[in-house]
Order: sequence, then C-alpha cells, then structure tokens
Amino acid sequence: MEHTFSRPTIAADDRKLRELILYIAERSLDDPHMGSLKLNKLLFKSDFGAYLHLGAPITGHPYFKLPLGPAPRHLVDVRNGMIRDGILRIDKEDVGAETPMDRYVPLRSADTSLFSGEQLGFVDGVLEALSNTSGTAASEETHLHMGWKLASAEENIPYETAFLGRASQGDIERGRELARSNGWV
Repeated sequence: MEHTFSRPTIAADDRKLRELILYIAERSLDDPHMGSLKLNKLLFKSDFGAYLHLGAPITGHPYFKLPLGPAPRHLVDVRNGMIRDGILRIDKEDVGAETPMDRYVPLRSADTSLFSGEQLGFVDGVLEALSNTSGTAASEETHLHMGWKLASAEENIPYETAFLGRASQGDIERGRELARSNGWV
C-alpha cells in the first residue's frame, strides 16, 4: 500500500505581516536590542510557534534560511512598501558594532483587528520571552530549530518543522538525504 502525503496550503498575507511588524515594533520601542535581526527572529518564533500551538501561522509568510537565522522571504519588499506608504521608518542606531542597528519605528499603531486574541497573546508571550535577549542571542537560539538546521542556504523552512524536536547530526543528515531523494527540496 502506497501512502501519499499532502501539505496544507498556507497563504501568505502581506497585510498581516505589515501589521505584525508594526505591532512588534510598537511594543519594542524601549528594547535596546530591537533591530532587524531580532525582529526577524520574533516574526519567525511567532509564526512557527502559532503553527505549532494554535494550528496555523499568523502571517503565513514563507521563511528561509539565512546565515544569521530564519527571516520572512519577502520581508524587504513588505518593509519597503511600508516605508513608501509612510507607516514605518528605519532609524540607524550606533550600537558599537561594525554596522549600525536598523531600528523599526512605527508611524502608526498596528491594526490589531486582523488578529485573534489568541494570536496577539501568543506574540506577546514571544516578546516577553525574548525581552532581554540581544539580536545575536535570538539568532543563535533559532539555529537550534530543526527547520533551520535541515534547510539548505536560502531554502524555505517548512512550517511542519515546528513539530520536530532536536535531532542528532545523523538525524539531520538522514533528513537531508530523504528530502533530496523524495524531491521535497
């Protein structure tokens, strides 16, 4: 007997991503570590955590593997649209690093009517959990996520990997082998 598996269709919602960026940026105005690196990780943990605990991601946007951890694949386009629309500003802050930190400054409040109370509560929990965490530390934490470990450079990270626990190096290599041989990547 042959088994076939189908993946549920997850639609990316640009409007929800825009509003979630505004929501996180607004709630993080006093966070000295809140730059683009940390924002990417907060978005990832919110979407993948919601998929795991609530049954669906919040924005549905695809995330892909970058050297500093996962990020929404279309974040730059969405962010640039927000800047053009006058709802977001990016301030460069000198934090003593090689490059300045990009601080996301919301120019209006987020439209929270797009989200359920459960979703907002989940995001608030993610914000609280990472409130005293630097972008670098948040990035290192996402490197432990199985989806990031299994993905190749710049490959999308399937939401289903939210269900995977931590694996050994052998598990990771076997997963990559299966993904290649079955045409999943």
